[in-house]
Amino acid sequence: MSTAVWRDPRTGLTWQTGDAGQDMYWTSAKEYCAGLALGGGNWRLPTIEELKGLVRKEQPGPPFIVAALKATTTSEQFRFYWSATAYPAGSDSVAEVIDFSSGKTYGDMRQGHRVRCVR
Repeated sequence: MSTAVWRDPRTGLTWQTGDAGQDMYWTSAKEYCAGLALGGGNWRLPTIEELKGLVRKEQPGPPFIVAALKATTTSEQFRFYWSATAYPAGSDSVAEVIDFSSGKTYGDMRQGHRVRCVR
C-alpha cells in the first residue's frame, strides 16, 4: 500500500497514489477506503465517473491512467479497479469496475479487484 497522495488539479480530488496492494471484494473495498487514515480521513471508494476522469488515452500505454498514478500502477495492478457505483443504479448485486489497460468499464461483483481510494 502506498503512503502518498496526489491531488488532481482538474477535479480537486485527492487520490491514494498506490492501491490496497491486493485484490478485494466490493464490500471489503468500501470498508478499506472508509478505514483509510492516509494523511487524514474521509476516504471513500470513487464513483465510476471519478475513475473515468483518471483515464488518459493520449498517453502511451497501457495503462491509460494519469501520469501521477502510472508509476505506482504495475502491469498486474492496472487491470480492474472497483468503483462505488452500483450497476444498474440501486443494485446491490453488481458494481462498476474500470479497466485501466483499455479505459473501458464493466459490471462485476463476483471477483476481487484492485482498490484505489479518493477523498
